[in-house]
Amino acid sequence: MASRIKTCLNIPYVVSIHSAVNPLRQIHGANLSREHQRFNAFYQKLASEGLKQANFVMPVYLSIVPYLKSLQINNYEVCYNVLNKHNIFQKTSYTLHNPIRLVYVSRTIPGKNPESIIRAMSLLSNATLTIIGDGVLQESIRKLVRNLNISKSVCFLPSISNSELCRLLPKQDIFVVHSDYAEISKSVLEALLTGLPVIINRRCGGPVPELEGDFLIKVENSSEGYAHALRHLIADHTFREQLGRKAFAQAIVTGK
Repeated sequence: MASRIKTCLNIPYVVSIHSAVNPLRQIHGANLSREHQRFNAFYQKLASEGLKQANFVMPVYLSIVPYLKSLQINNYEVCYNVLNKHNIFQKTSYTLHNPIRLVYVSRTIPGKNPESIIRAMSLLSNATLTIIGDGVLQESIRKLVRNLNISKSVCFLPSISNSELCRLLPKQDIFVVHSDYAEISKSVLEALLTGLPVIINRRCGGPVPELEGDFLIKVENSSEGYAHALRHLIADHTFREQLGRKAFAQAIVTGK
């Protein structure tokens, strides 16, 4: 629509592009019905034409750049999601709370299923997990929590304001998350900029450029993988603090 308006009225336009429209990074494409695949092909033709006509394109992270290159689009700049600078504060203490506070911030959808993290909770003691986010898997993960008999250790907050979330993060001990997408999500950026030690799963696809480095822990998407990393962070205070401070430093560099 914007490209048609530009053609008719000579009004320029800018596109902010996210992973949801990137066919090179779709993780469930092989399981789509033929009808859905035809719809996607039609949509991608429209999307590519709209991007080619745009005066400027703003991908929100580096993983999207190969898609733009495949369309021979060069008038772009990576522009990360805007963060709530008035309410994000760096952690000042890495002394663990009692019980230990773990936080998960993400939509509860198939590509971001926290099941392995929840199962890891059943292998830990003296720890609580706050899950912030809602989605189609919400009821099933609540049922899993009940079945594992850890309801007293897991708290659900389907929705809170971003300002409240940002103020809550420095009061947590460890940020833990799962994602199958080639992204650096806003919630991970917020956690890094807070200086929280971050645990995330290794992806099956290509690497996420912004998440390459020793400033976070990558694990297999299994209860044992998450539990092992959590035990390490809990037991080693020096390592936990160093990881958090590296996370903050990396977030500053990425933001620039």
